[in-house]
Amino acid sequence: MKNYYKNVYIEKTPNADTRFIEVLDKDLVYKDTLNHIKGVQKVMEEFGKAIYLQSTNHDYSKIGTYYDGFFEAISSGKKGKDFFELDWWKIHRKERHHLNDWCPDDVDLIDVIEMLCDCVSAGMARSGSVFPVKLSNDILQKAVLNTVEMLKDKVKVK
Repeated sequence: MKNYYKNVYIEKTPNADTRFIEVLDKDLVYKDTLNHIKGVQKVMEEFGKAIYLQSTNHDYSKIGTYYDGFFEAISSGKKGKDFFELDWWKIHRKERHHLNDWCPDDVDLIDVIEMLCDCVSAGMARSGSVFPVKLSNDILQKAVLNTVEMLKDKVKVK
């Protein structure tokens, strides 16, 4: 999983849910409800940081040591299927957010969000419109389940 996603420490809040309530006390319900809200905020904040950190590596195969291969590919005049057979493309398609070309076993919603941001940003900046974005249900469900497991692994109750 994403190694930059840090542990998040949250408070135990059994009195914020009728399925687990321990003591029916108005003040305890309120306190646990506030702690639940704070816990969700902490998890979402860390998740947002993970999204940002993944974005810092977006399209790494187009810059740095890969730039010459990228420039050669983009200036080759090849399009469609011929372009997708170039050596550079084989490297580029392995980036985590290219989910319709290759889906990592540990795909998660961060990868899905990166894909959506990439498709919309590229489309709007290049042509002013966005190609239809499609992702299989299997990939989406796998991303959801892997994200749940990632969160379960990182959320710690005090």
